[in-house]
Amino acid sequence: MLVWLLGICIPISIAWTVLFYYFIINGRIETLYIASKWLLLPCAVCPTFLAGKVLGPSSRHVVALTICSWLLTETLSHIIKISSRRMRPVVSFATELSAVNREIPCVQAMLVKGDTAFHSFPSGDAAGAMVFSYVLHLHGAGVWSWLLVILSCFGRVYFHAHHVSDVLIGSWCGYFCTNRIVGWFGLLDGGMNSLHTSIFMVAFASFHILARKYLSFDIPAEFKLREPSPAIKEDRKTAKNN
Repeated sequence: MLVWLLGICIPISIAWTVLFYYFIINGRIETLYIASKWLLLPCAVCPTFLAGKVLGPSSRHVVALTICSWLLTETLSHIIKISSRRMRPVVSFATELSAVNREIPCVQAMLVKGDTAFHSFPSGDAAGAMVFSYVLHLHGAGVWSWLLVILSCFGRVYFHAHHVSDVLIGSWCGYFCTNRIVGWFGLLDGGMNSLHTSIFMVAFASFHILARKYLSFDIPAEFKLREPSPAIKEDRKTAKNN
């Protein structure tokens, strides 16, 4: 477990955090969104493969179970999102929150433009955090296993990305899906591998593509993403060079 944590999990987390802040600082919101949704999907197979090679079949099964639970959770939460179309607090309470200072204001811009402005219910981040917290709990991590989901729920509400009910239902989605995957494949004795992860990954990506094509709705004009004007692009370029 120490090898897995120090050799794989922590380096990948640090690299992704650095990449995240690079895009934020440079105002590359659309690039960040694409990277978070699509470029990480092929990487879903790699941890399963590495776990099998480094730690053995049992660990490979646990990692595959966790990733597949997360992909199923994301699919379920997205079905609810596009059905409910609930506005985020930062959008619905824009007037009340206009005087509230934000350390990273461009993150708010990512939440109030495009269809993401209507993706408040439920919270996908809380759902994903519950998946990992629940798996840790099942493996005897104790009360500390719930720290991840508690911090995620608090952060999503604190930064006005979600309502309290969003994170509660999102957490339930994560719990439900993980519980189902464990029931189907077993916690330790199953034989899940990178093939299962690939199947879940393809199903997840296919669902998102079909949902965007057939289940989209007309976004009000004020929420539509617009290409920055040449003047704004020039200002960004100047600021970056300085």
